[in-house]
Amino acid sequence: MTTLRLAAALTPRMLSTAERRQANWLARSRDAMRDWVRRSASRRSLQQLDERMLKDIGLTQADVVVESDKPFWVR
Repeated sequence: MTTLRLAAALTPRMLSTAERRQANWLARSRDAMRDWVRRSASRRSLQQLDERMLKDIGLTQADVVVESDKPFWVR
């Protein structure tokens, strides 16, 4: 963790190419996991809506089933 904080505090010119690649990979991985968690939570929330609420946002129960059946990594 200390290495990550140190790397984040350094300017890009101070990091080697390998360190920049590692920092970029870690940032992309973190962002992907954050997206997966949000997507999964959104799909669970969507399943909780009743017919009236779905109609308000222009969705049907069939739309919810299609969206909910997607794995968390699929947009």
